[in-house]
Amino acid sequence: MIYLPKHWQIFLLLFPFIILSSIDFQGDLGNLYWINLIGFSVILIWLFLLTNELIKIVPKEYGLKINLYYVNAILFFVVYFSAMYLNDGNDVNFSGIYALIGFYIFYAFLQSFGFAGRIIKSMELNRKSKKRESIGYFFLFIFLPIGIWFLQPKINKLTKNIAEEKITTANKELR
Repeated sequence: MIYLPKHWQIFLLLFPFIILSSIDFQGDLGNLYWINLIGFSVILIWLFLLTNELIKIVPKEYGLKINLYYVNAILFFVVYFSAMYLNDGNDVNFSGIYALIGFYIFYAFLQSFGFAGRIIKSMELNRKSKKRESIGYFFLFIFLPIGIWFLQPKINKLTKNIAEEKITTANKELR
């Protein structure tokens, strides 16, 4: 049986890190930016693991390509944390030719959060969803403290349904 955590369990697990990632340290506390990095990294790692597990149960016929997601998620993670670390937590401005890199990193951020929503919508529709169809799930991932209360029950329901379908199909093949 697959462990399907409840929405309040995920909320209690992620909420402290959401708070840590949103604290703005000023003045003498400005060198504590790494606390923000820890909070944000836990959220990104959770999203990465969730997407990785969801893609395993989605039928291959949907044609969701995971390679671009992996590249963008890892690239965003590495560039964001490198920039924050190298600038001691201060704002980073990409200008000149580096603005192109900044735009791509912004796209990588959007794609990292949007792909998980697209997987969920594809599971819901039983086909590959279009990007515009999954925009609601994208915003639920962006506004995570509120979104988790809607996302996790949906994920649990869809995961349970797909697992039951696979068991039923396997039982029919054995007969």
